[in-house]
Amino acid sequence: MVTIRVGAQQVHVPMGSALLNVSTEHNLPIVFGCRAGRCGTCLVQVVSGSANLRAPTVREEGILKVVDAEPDWRLACQCIAFGDVHLRYV
Repeated sequence: MVTIRVGAQQVHVPMGSALLNVSTEHNLPIVFGCRAGRCGTCLVQVVSGSANLRAPTVREEGILKVVDAEPDWRLACQCIAFGDVHLRYV
């Protein structure tokens, strides 16, 4: 099991879970628009556990560049968790 924390909320999910799906299923406070890594609305800051996320896709890297994201920011719709992660919704 993997622990995902967003703010004060914490959930336990299977390894390999998509963060945006986890957010939707467990009512975590991450807003999203397209679910396809195009709009940037699901931008999150990875407080800890960045090594436990799948590497950014080319599409995600492009959007992160467009929105001028900091190095520890990711798109929740593109993240797959393979270990514990602590996020902050930006």
